[in-house]
Amino acid sequence: MTNLEKFEDEIKLIVYCGEKFAVRKCDGEVEECRGMICSDCKFYGENTDCYRQRAKWIREEYEKPTPKVDWSKVPIDTPILVRSYETVEWEGRYFAGYIGGKVCAFGYGTTSENFKLVDCWEYAKLADKESD
Repeated sequence: MTNLEKFEDEIKLIVYCGEKFAVRKCDGEVEECRGMICSDCKFYGENTDCYRQRAKWIREEYEKPTPKVDWSKVPIDTPILVRSYETVEWEGRYFAGYIGGKVCAFGYGTTSENFKLVDCWEYAKLADKESD
């Protein structure tokens, strides 16, 4: 089943009303683009051409969203995978905390014992549950 088949009714209603649709990063649900913060949309990234991203997405196979990680319960120094955009490769890091709704990791592969820098990431997942 494609994304279009899965969300056909929602997309038709939005388009019928003269709006563009967006897909929320947080849960994969479809909503009107109007008023949405671009960085919260699945179509936002290195290539911010929303029209092409949207057209590509509707033809892709639907993938059920993975369950959310409760980052408040993840121990410091847990191996995680991070990336800035959906289109780039995952990078291995160690969990540093959850700040302002973003997952933070120690920079350059360091841990809490020898860190110099902490970075926050747009995308993160537990390393032992890797599944692109």
